[in-house]
Amino acid sequence: MCSAMTSRCAIRSPLWAAPSRRSLRSASHSALSITGPAWTPPNPGLSTGLSANRCAQVQPSLDSPAARKQTLGMRMFQFLITLIVVLLTATPARADFDAGMAAYEQGDFNNAMTEWLPLAEAGDAEAQYRVGRLYGFGEGIEEDKSEALSWYRLAANQDHPIATYNLGVFYEHGYGISSDKQVAFEYFRKAAELGDITSASIVGGAHWLGKGVPEDKEEAVRWLRIAAEGGHDIAQNNLGIAYTSGEGVAKDEQKAVYWFRRSAEQGYEDAQGALGVRYKFGEGVEKDLVEAYKWHLLSHRPGNWRSYYSLATGWFMTTAAQREEATRLADGLGLQLDPGTLDAAENPA
Repeated sequence: MCSAMTSRCAIRSPLWAAPSRRSLRSASHSALSITGPAWTPPNPGLSTGLSANRCAQVQPSLDSPAARKQTLGMRMFQFLITLIVVLLTATPARADFDAGMAAYEQGDFNNAMTEWLPLAEAGDAEAQYRVGRLYGFGEGIEEDKSEALSWYRLAANQDHPIATYNLGVFYEHGYGISSDKQVAFEYFRKAAELGDITSASIVGGAHWLGKGVPEDKEEAVRWLRIAAEGGHDIAQNNLGIAYTSGEGVAKDEQKAVYWFRRSAEQGYEDAQGALGVRYKFGEGVEKDLVEAYKWHLLSHRPGNWRSYYSLATGWFMTTAAQREEATRLADGLGLQLDPGTLDAAENPA
């Protein structure tokens, strides 16, 4: 299914390749949740020395509409004051972060570091992750894996999912620290629990293969499903394999086709080949040689004998008109055909 914990189970390449900026926003840059202390009205019987009867005459009941209106108004006033204070202090920090992001996207890594470093030193988890990434790649600064590790650790301590994943990668491969597969797996598991789908795919693959953890197909399927539903192409393919084999989940060819298709449409070649086979033999889907050949065209990679064999057998099973239609459909998907695929398809011998 996956040859190693972080090989085809992990799709970030290079290791620190970041998702879109929006998907990486940390809690420190998310919507503010502000609550102010509730206002407590004075006790009518303990006011200015007036008798309790006198107070009862001049102090409205706490359950009266007037008192409730007064209490609500005071709470709203305190909320607005708190909101103004927070926005006045948070807006410059967010502006600095956005300025750093704009500089980074333009390839101006020095200015990105200038904007992010003060925020990172002040404890901003997203900025800590970004500074770690600059050190990890050597962008605008000399590459320093140990320094990157330190910043990732600070962000991970605040439950930043991508920084936590990167710590797993560093411990897996020994970047800036001695390799420790068990510690790496713990970071991958934590990142998966924080919602990182690549880490969920890694954890699922580890349980499927029994690498570093006891083999547990049901637990593997649980994590693969989380990653697959989150859109992870390799996890989708691997979940399709689970449904095909009936390991960890009830065998279901139609569900296998569903997950192979989800993965194939993202361009993952193994899933494209698997989907082609299903169409070729009518497994979990109605037999369709044009669809089969289309997916084999998309899955073909030079040097991959399996994809070449599928393409060659598809060639012998189809007519020239069917192959022409399959090629048109493949082009229409907007997925990239390997430059040598059509030559290989027309010369299968």
